[in-house]
Amino acid sequence: MGRYIIQAAEGVCNRLAEAMKACPEVSDTFTDSGFWYSNGETGPEWFTVTLEGDYQQRDKIDAFLKQVCEKYHLSYGNAYWG
Repeated sequence: MGRYIIQAAEGVCNRLAEAMKACPEVSDTFTDSGFWYSNGETGPEWFTVTLEGDYQQRDKIDAFLKQVCEKYHLSYGNAYWG
């Protein structure tokens, strides 16, 4: 199992979380948000969607994610397996 964490706008994260449930290699999805902290100050708000799935099948998950983004005209910032 692995976690694919994607940073994007709030609406994009919500849409991806819902759409990626249809991917057979993804077992669960959830969204998260918070604020960056630097020297005790609140930074800009961030949003992520986490896809839990089989790391061995990451190519299939990436391909499904690409299809979803193309279909709904979505884009995201950083993405990494954790």
